[in-house]
Amino acid sequence: MLKRFVVLKSERAALFKEGDFERILSAGRYYFFDPVNRLSVQSWKLDAPMRDITGEHQGRVSRLPSRAM
Repeated sequence: MLKRFVVLKSERAALFKEGDFERILSAGRYYFFDPVNRLSVQSWKLDAPMRDITGEHQGRVSRLPSRAM
């Protein structure tokens, strides 16, 4: 099966294969042969503020556990 992804001029996209990062896609049309549906794309607008794409770390502060001496 042939998959088509379109990335607009004001966007960038990340290509994933089975959830693992493959490469960044700039503006354009992309065609990939994907017979078993392993490819996916996550896109974002270039004028949007930088943040964690998944949102899972947003607003959290992570701290290392203190060592007992």
